[in-house]
Amino acid sequence: MTYVQVRVRTALNQLKRRDSWYGCVYTLNPYRGCAYVCPYCYSWAEKWRPPYKKQDAKGLTLNAFSGEDKEKAALEAASIFIKSNIASVLQRELQRKSKDVVFIGSATEPYQPCEQRFELTRRCLTILHRARWPVELGTKSTLVLRDLDLLQEIASRASCIIFMTITTLNEQLARILEPRAPSPKERLAAVRALSEAGIEVCVCMIPVFPGLTDTPSEVMEVAKAAQEHGARRFLAGALTLPGKVKRRFLQVVRQHFPHILNLYRRIYDNRDYPPRSYEKRIEAYAATARSRTGLLGRVIDFIHQ
Repeated sequence: MTYVQVRVRTALNQLKRRDSWYGCVYTLNPYRGCAYVCPYCYSWAEKWRPPYKKQDAKGLTLNAFSGEDKEKAALEAASIFIKSNIASVLQRELQRKSKDVVFIGSATEPYQPCEQRFELTRRCLTILHRARWPVELGTKSTLVLRDLDLLQEIASRASCIIFMTITTLNEQLARILEPRAPSPKERLAAVRALSEAGIEVCVCMIPVFPGLTDTPSEVMEVAKAAQEHGARRFLAGALTLPGKVKRRFLQVVRQHFPHILNLYRRIYDNRDYPPRSYEKRIEAYAATARSRTGLLGRVIDFIHQ
């Protein structure tokens, strides 16, 4: 794994309109790329990986983060970009931006292993907390618990929701689809710890995988586990395969699930998204699961007045 320090010109990405699922207006990504290298992740698509200018980048070779799998074939010479000045850029931007919800981790894992060393996510959270901006954070990592004290303070002064991705409770399946991420059991334990600390948690079964996890019982199983571990919200959404992501993920399907390869070819034939009828079916499964567990769904109005 190669780590590269870069200097960025902007920190906040302002959306054209408030996100209909998460209710955010801004997104922020302290890193680009992710050490978990989940084969289905849309951030591998070309639109999320534009080249940095040479004068903005300084190469680092860091080989000793604890717990990091160095299997060369799986890592595929991936690079993680460390946005070394993002906290100071964020500080300046908050002075001229209208206060609204910031989602941290829309296109990266904000608590991937290198966060232990660089602490960019914590530094950005600290700046947002001091300015009393509401925060949402998407993660698969149990490292989020390191910042429990700060998240509690943000929740008390503004608002804070953690979106924990759990795509399956099947440990064997998770090792294939998310081989370097914490296990589903570990993530559920983090959900409980966050909830018991008074932090609102939404469990995200995103994506749902055709032929693997796209049944009413699978969706209900994850929703029930979310409710039992203290989550307040539950979302489920269909798999998208933009750009190079389709080739990457279909290689995994071909290797581990060859019997459903043709299913994927039909669903994603000449398209990045499944048919709308399929998306509606997954949304209906999630709605049924929420009604049976008492969990809430999408976040629209979020800022505490």
